[in-house]
Order: sequence, then structure tokens, then C-alpha cells
Amino acid sequence: MPPNAGKYRDRKERLPKLFHDPANPKQPEADIPVINRNDFLALDEDAFASKGFPNGRFDCILGNPPWADRSSKRIAQRFMQEAPRFLNSAGIGCLLLPTKILHNRTDAFQSTWFTEITPEKVLQLADYRKLLFEDAKTPAIIVRFRNSAPNLARHTMEFTAPKFNRDGLGKGVITIDPLARAWIPLAELLAAARSEAAPIVWKQHLWGTRRDRRFLKLLLSLPSLSNLAGKPKEGKRWIKARGFQQDTGKTGNPKLPWWNERHLYTDAEAPVWQSGVICLREDDCEAVGDRFPSLSRSPDKRIYKGPMVLISKESTKVAYCDFDVLFSGSFLQSITGPKEDAELLLFLAAYLRSGLAKYFLFHTSANWGVERDKVHLRELLRIPFPLPEDDFIAPDAAEIIGEIAEKVRGLGNRLQAEFQQMPRQASLFGDQEDSNKGINPKQWQTHRKSLTFALQAEIDPLIYRYFGLTDQERILVEDTVTVFIPSATPGNWGACPPTLDPAGKAKVAPYDKKGLCAYGDTLVDTLNGWAEDEGSSCRIRAEVGADGKIDMAMVTLHLGESTADCRQMSLSDSLAKALKRYHETASQKINPLVYERDILFFDGNRIHIIRSDRLLNWTRTMALNDAARIYGEIVGKEDP
Repeated sequence: MPPNAGKYRDRKERLPKLFHDPANPKQPEADIPVINRNDFLALDEDAFASKGFPNGRFDCILGNPPWADRSSKRIAQRFMQEAPRFLNSAGIGCLLLPTKILHNRTDAFQSTWFTEITPEKVLQLADYRKLLFEDAKTPAIIVRFRNSAPNLARHTMEFTAPKFNRDGLGKGVITIDPLARAWIPLAELLAAARSEAAPIVWKQHLWGTRRDRRFLKLLLSLPSLSNLAGKPKEGKRWIKARGFQQDTGKTGNPKLPWWNERHLYTDAEAPVWQSGVICLREDDCEAVGDRFPSLSRSPDKRIYKGPMVLISKESTKVAYCDFDVLFSGSFLQSITGPKEDAELLLFLAAYLRSGLAKYFLFHTSANWGVERDKVHLRELLRIPFPLPEDDFIAPDAAEIIGEIAEKVRGLGNRLQAEFQQMPRQASLFGDQEDSNKGINPKQWQTHRKSLTFALQAEIDPLIYRYFGLTDQERILVEDTVTVFIPSATPGNWGACPPTLDPAGKAKVAPYDKKGLCAYGDTLVDTLNGWAEDEGSSCRIRAEVGADGKIDMAMVTLHLGESTADCRQMSLSDSLAKALKRYHETASQKINPLVYERDILFFDGNRIHIIRSDRLLNWTRTMALNDAARIYGEIVGKEDP
């Protein structure tokens, strides 16, 4: 709004010319240059002085710096650095930026910028990337800040990450569920930036709850895989590296391959990798032939020697390999070790495929659940990987490694026997049935995939035992894998992620059979367990109910000296409508955002919890967080 704009409105005069384009002599000179066409990054600090703006500074700057793809991070950074120059002291800036500004190795930038301004709010729009910005190649955030130095020790900033919800589609609003809001201490972020871990802080708050962040802190304190695996020149126990790169003619100095045409080769696009292979066999590979006549550089031969763990470029596919094999860096990377570590590497392959590994990587890697289902190798190396001799690991850790290795080898032997009994065919690398040989490659890979997934289901509990996971920690892992990961970053408004299902109609375990009682049982078991640990005779039982017509659910906890199984209760029409009105009244609307109120209140010896009937609000993870909140209210201290 130009200065003194009110006088033009009151006098019903034509508004002054506001657009100023100094590079266009044909453009009439602006009366008040509110809209300037110029290179923002090239302006000096006095660019707006003597043009109707006191001191050439503004009270507020709203901006959408030019960015469209994954290579524009630095341009956006410069706008963030320059904007405060044109703000009054304590003026407000609000910028629409690429998420990579906070997520992708910008620790040095963050450690400087967040000490020069006071960040107030960060709105993460990753879940709405393809819905709000149809052609966007990268997700967006909105950062609001004040042009003043922050209190580094005490300041906290609001972080909001709304999850996909169709409720506001017709009204043009975005619903923000209670768990989507968190407050991040600036001191925590800056400390992480000094350790090159600022992206982890932001990522943990995207889908992670308070209980998740507590668990992740424990996992991050354990010895990591990077202690064992490093680049060939680092001299570590294991070598990690990407495969060779085919020469594209840009280097001007192509290298000849050192292998012969009969050398085995594999890549992550082969059908066998689509079957979820856990243990690669020689007959899964092909002869390399002459497909790579020249390379961009001479690779270290050691990275192709078994035993090794092969990992796809996105780190979403993992397999153990005990023989030498070639692979391209466009598709695969490896962690190789000496033959005496074969069993440990086999355990690593099984572990990297486990629910625990997926949980950790989803909550700590920059891209997964934000932009692309990709985990960089450097992020993978952060994963906790303590050895049997380390502390905080199961006493029978070595035996667990042996048991897992035996199971994987057993599957390999079974598949080998079945394969040898089948009629031979020319190749298993296509997808068409060979009518002369009677083998259908698709059926073989489907069969192999089902056996591999069944084996992983047997291995996961052993992985949990190796790390000594509690029942509560297992719940966090399972909810992330079955509910949150499949729900992240939907592709269109018609998507049906698990988080939007009513709790009583959910399709994922254990909600498919227990509905709201999965939440109720977890809440009751957790609170009663803590009460028993405290020596208290108080016990809790739960009743749950939902009304599908108005999309509301309520859980009532009864405090007494006895407990019972979770019981379903019916909500009368009048009660359900009253709950709906109460919920809507308690929620806050700040266009285009609707902040849903998290309603939990005490009523004598009862506790009522009221929320929209979406699985996102009634997971077992939510029950653990609610248990901590209730415990704090009753006992007056943090949960155990």
C-alpha cells in the first residue's frame, strides 16, 4: 500500500502510478514507485530512499525469489541474505522458498542467517507440493522472520507441517492437525548446524512426534555405520563407493575398462531387483559384454569384490552379494569388506531393509517424504550400526547376527534348489514367457518376492531384539512404516493415504481389526504400566466411539483401581453434534489455514479426548504422546 493511499480513496481520485521500470524509457514515471522492476540483488541500500519511503526501508517484505528446480538453492539464499537490508529494524519478512534451503547441506548458511534475524514461523508445504504448485519441481516452505537479532539461548520458532487433507478443498483452506505444529529452540538448530546436522532437526519435525524425536536422539547417539565404512583412501574397515561411470565425452580423457566381456554385471533396473532380492546370486547377473566401451575414470577394483552389500542409488533396494560383480554408479553403490566379515555384511543387508532402518532414514534424510524417495549414501552412513561388543546392544547380539545370516542363506539355498529344478531357459532377464522352456520370469520373480518379504517379516523382530527396542519404540517404528511413509507427499487431490481413513475403517494393521481400540489399548497399557512402575494403585480403562456422519471421534478414560479391555461406545446424535460444534469453535482459522484444536480435558475421574476421526489423529504413536501428556498433567513431571 503506498503512503497516504487513503487520501486518494477518500477524495475518489484516481490512484497514482505505482509501477517503476528504470530500464524502459517509454514507461511513464511512477508517482509513487511501489512496484519496481529491477534486479533485487544488485540494489544498494539507498535504492528506495527519497522515493516516499522513510530511510528507504520497509516495514514488511513479501517475496517469492526466483526458483523452479533443484539447482536454484543459492539464488534463494541470496534473497534471504539481502532482504533484511531493506527492512526497518524489527520489520517483518516473509519469503516463499525451496525446501532444500533448510534440508540440503546448508549448515554454514543456516548457522549465519539464523543468528542475524529472528525466525518466527516456518511453514513446510511438502505434503501439498503437487497440489498447490502443480508444476513445481521441488517442494516449498514459507519463512517469516523479524529483522532483529534473536535471543540465541531462549528463542523458539514455530514449525508447522500440515499433512494432506481434503477437508478444505472446496473452501480453499489447509487444515493443520494438532501434531503438525512444533516449536524448535533456536539453540538446538544452531548446535546442529555446527555439527552439520541442521537438516536432521527440520526433518525430525516433519512427521516425527515428540516421542519419535526422543527415540531418534537415542538412535543417533549409537555408533554409526560411518565408523566402519568410508572412501577407499580413508583406510576404514569397509569401503563404500559408487559404481563406475560411463564416459560421456566431457572429460576428454576416457579410461578403458579393466574387465573382460565375461565379467558378471548387475544393475538396479534388472527384473531381479524389482523382486525385492535380499541375496544376489550369480545367475541373477549377466555378462557385461561390450556395453561400456569407455569410462570417465579408473575405478578402484576393490569396490566390486565380494562380500559386499549392494545399495540402489536411492538406497531403497539392498542386497547381499558374496561374489565379484560389476555395477554402474548410475544405478548402484556398494559397501565391501574382507571375507571374514561376510556374516556381518549379510546382517547389514538385512538390517538396511528392516523397518527400523526405514524408520530412521525416513525421519532423518533430506528427501524421503519431502521430494523424492531417495536417501544419499552419506545419509545412509549415519544409520546406527553398533557391533556386538558395543554397549547398549543385546547380550546375545552375536547369536542374532548368526541367526539372521542362517535365515538368509536358507532362503538362498531354497531358491537355488527350486531354480535348478525348473526347465532351463535362455534368460531370466526378460518378462515374457518362454513357451519352449515353460518358464514365466514374472511368476518366478513374484514367487521370489513373496518368499523374500516373508523372510523380512521374520528378520525384523530379530533386528528389534538386537537393538533392544521396547514395545513403545516398536510401535513408533511400525506406525511410521505402515501409516506415515505411505501417506507422505500424495500426488493428487484424489489420493487416499492411510492417514485419512477413519480409524474404524483403516486398512493397515493393527487398525484394520482393532480400529480405535488400537489407540485406546496403547494409551491404557502405557499409563497403567507407568502407574505400576511408580507404585500407584490407580488404573485406567478406555471407551472409544466415533460418528462417521460428522467425522468425529471421542475416547473416554476412566480412572479407578481396576482396568478392563477397551470397549466401544455409541455417540448419540446430540452428543456427536455438540462435539463437532465444540471442536469447530475451539479450532482457529487464519485464512487460508485452519488450526484444529487438540481437545483433552479432565471431568472428575474421567478424561475425554476429542478429535476428527482420521487415523492420523488416532494412531498408537498418538496414544504414546497423549499418555505422556496425561502423565505430565496428573503427576506434574515428564513421562518416564
